Amino acid sequence: MPPGRFRASESILLEGDIEGVEYAGRRIDQFVTVGATLTNCTFSETAIAHVQFGSGTKQTIFRDCRFSAVCLNMDVGGNCRYERCVFERATFRSWMCMAVELIDCRFTGEIEDSILSAAVPPSLAAMVGRNTNELRRNDFSRASLKNTVFRGGVDLLDQSLPSGPGCILIREPVAVLRAAKAALHEQAEGQRKDAAALHAVFGMWEMELELGQRQLWVQRSDLDAIVGDVVAGNLWDALAAANGTSS
Repeated sequence: MPPGRFRASESILLEGDIEGVEYAGRRIDQFVTVGATLTNCTFSETAIAHVQFGSGTKQTIFRDCRFSAVCLNMDVGGNCRYERCVFERATFRSWMCMAVELIDCRFTGEIEDSILSAAVPPSLAAMVGRNTNELRRNDFSRASLKNTVFRGGVDLLDQSLPSGPGCILIREPVAVLRAAKAALHEQAEGQRKDAAALHAVFGMWEMELELGQRQLWVQRSDLDAIVGDVVAGNLWDALAAANGTSS
């Protein structure tokens, strides 16, 4: 098969209990689970064009499963619970985790353009039978998180997150954002474009707080993509100073 081309060989629909199955090396057009429980299953170098884990109202559970060198293009996050799963060199794109629970999972690879939410939206709550999602003790420290948001009360102090010069964990966001905004006010005076960009970013963070988030995790590369490196640099320095973090 020429590099970059995808030729699917099968579609899979799973229900009931599945244990110890290997899906290694398979090319799958559509993979759907409906109220299934998968235990000790392995997805290694598995290519799935359309992933629909957790379709329907009954939760799908993945327990002690391993996903290695897989690319998961999620159509939707689905109604899923992952317990003690390992995602090694796994790539997630557009993973909208509005009814997804993650407990003691470990991630390496990439999570891109995604939302991990502890709050189930009202439009889904009646269908899945709960208002909140459990996201506890997960290890994202070796993952690359690109434009990925923790929302709705995810306890970031209970997760292991990427750290280092390009990341800031804000434990007291109300005070830190207030101080950073004040420090940037004078810089932005007379520069309407910069002021508008900063207003939009602070508005985004304040919206997350209103939606129940108690801590924020901020990445410099995401800010560069949103407002450009010059404005992002000033904002980053102000955040770091207000947070007591080295920039």
